[in-house]
Amino acid sequence: MFSLQALETTVSFDFTGPAYKFFDDPFLAPYNDRQARMFSLAKNAGQKAATWVRDQHPELFTQVISDPPVMESNVSHFLLVLYTFTSSI
Repeated sequence: MFSLQALETTVSFDFTGPAYKFFDDPFLAPYNDRQARMFSLAKNAGQKAATWVRDQHPELFTQVISDPPVMESNVSHFLLVLYTFTSSI
């Protein structure tokens, strides 16, 4: 953990680079605040639309994403165990 903090102090933040949420497609990276807002809203709307289609028409999706299904409580427990393990090193 301390080694990561030591490495972090050697690298400064790049203010000229795009925001993290715009790394998916550099060609569509916004140039001003209005475009950034529209990009974020469009991406969020697309995710909600995909979730709606998946929930309304489960027969279209025949693949099993995970077996056994991953429950959110299991994920949070895993992250807690992972954090505890890494912080003890």
